[in-house]
Formats: sequence, C-alpha cells, structure tokens
Amino acid sequence: HGHTHRPAVHEFLVDDTPATRIVLGDWYDSGSVLRWGETGFSLETLERT
Repeated sequence: HGHTHRPAVHEFLVDDTPATRIVLGDWYDSGSVLRWGETGFSLETLERT
C-alpha cells in the first residue's frame, strides 16, 4: 500500500504532550513484535526458521 515498515520508535509532541509512535517491521524476511510489560516495551525481531 505504498510505504515501508522499518522498525523504529519515534518520540514527538502532540499539542505539547509527549507521544510515542512505534513502527513494527514488515514480515517478508523476518517478523517484528512489540513486547509490553511492567518495565515498559521492547521492539523485537523474529527470524524466520
């Protein structure tokens, strides 16, 4: 649909309020997941086996 998915975390402001945009990677050669827990989040890559 016209854009790429490069895994990244973007911090920015919305109406002077901090916001976070988390981009998951595409699923062509590997997978991308967001893991969320008590201490925060992590962006992880799953290799195809």
